Amino acid sequence: MEWEPIPPRSAKELAQLTARLCRLLRDEVTEQLALKSEALTGLAADWRKLLFPEATDEKFADGYARP
Repeated sequence: MEWEPIPPRSAKELAQLTARLCRLLRDEVTEQLALKSEALTGLAADWRKLLFPEATDEKFADGYARP
């Protein structure tokens, strides 16, 4: 039996689903920054240099995870 996704039935359900996925991504990015992931620390440095010089790791993770 194959897995079948259940599509959201309303805009509210879509927003709730997207919010959960964004929180998960934000948490993963924060964790990888704490572990000094080369790819994400480099990207965060680029964001700070070019766009958001005041961004903390938490602000970067939040911005990265936004749809």
